[in-house]
Amino acid sequence: MMTRLHSDKLRLARWLRTTTQAELSASSGVSQAKISKIENGLESGDDDIADAIESALNLAPGFLRATGTRSSLPEHFYRKRASILVREQRWIEAVVVLARQGIAALCESVSIEPSFPTPRIPCNLNTINPASDVARDVRRLLMIPEGPIRSLVDVIESTGTIIIPIYGAPSTFDAMASPAVTGSPWDLIFFNPEMPGDRIRFTLAHEFGHLIMHRGQSENCEEEADDFASEFLLPAANLRPLLRGLDLDRALQLKQIWGSSIGALVYKANALGCISSNRYRSLQVMISQRGWRKDEPGHVPAPQPGLFHEIINIHLNNLNYSIGDIGHLFGVSGREFQDQYFPQSLGLRIVK
Repeated sequence: MMTRLHSDKLRLARWLRTTTQAELSASSGVSQAKISKIENGLESGDDDIADAIESALNLAPGFLRATGTRSSLPEHFYRKRASILVREQRWIEAVVVLARQGIAALCESVSIEPSFPTPRIPCNLNTINPASDVARDVRRLLMIPEGPIRSLVDVIESTGTIIIPIYGAPSTFDAMASPAVTGSPWDLIFFNPEMPGDRIRFTLAHEFGHLIMHRGQSENCEEEADDFASEFLLPAANLRPLLRGLDLDRALQLKQIWGSSIGALVYKANALGCISSNRYRSLQVMISQRGWRKDEPGHVPAPQPGLFHEIINIHLNNLNYSIGDIGHLFGVSGREFQDQYFPQSLGLRIVK
């Protein structure tokens, strides 16, 4: 019996390969008219068409005919640069949809027992519960001691949130928070691991703030997530005496201690009234003149996720999965899965 092609999955596959309908037509031999009608649900296609498209796009056999999988992106919060291209954004969304599907399948075989449930605390930018208050509450609920957070990944993963790096992502992509949904009851944070370590830390805290504070987009949700990240990583009670009269030399020293960028520390000093507005503007000019907008001095080690790696290694080492098996769950080949999530240069314990 002929299997109907999933229109959403065909579109998702094109986004994953950043290809147009015309380009896919040329590589698969299927007419663009046919591809367009299938994507819009006007025609169903057949097995021969599915085979041709799956081959042209280097997809796992049966990808376009699989049932029971979600082919659209659920609610999410997206930290990206204004310059991101449409095809880059679509690629990220396709990767996240397929990763949610793969992680849901893998987590059927493992037990994730968080030390703390993810707090759910709505906030309001201007009234009774601003994001900075939420950040202080979360530090208390998660029993984070005063001072710098040494391992931000450990803190976030203690709530059962799974943090997933996406290697090869466009430089215009920072991260995406994808809250738990029916059929995939785990909060996920996807991030670009090729950013500087201090930016990764702020970005992960920003996305963690979304998971805690927001259900649905709002006008101020990005600003609220920034405020949460700033207070979560740089608590005012600890930083205020350290930021009085801040200069760039002192900011560089604090960067090494607190794991936050010089720019973030200067911003915090201004927000807390520890420097004058004139001093703040002067520091911003100096940062620009020194080229520190793109390349700050001072190295902050990049955070390394643990829970996602552990889930993969359990399947490889205990459950007799191969990389190809896991790639299939993520809708890609084993090699593509490994390149995207576990480059060999990292020396991870992927042995099969």
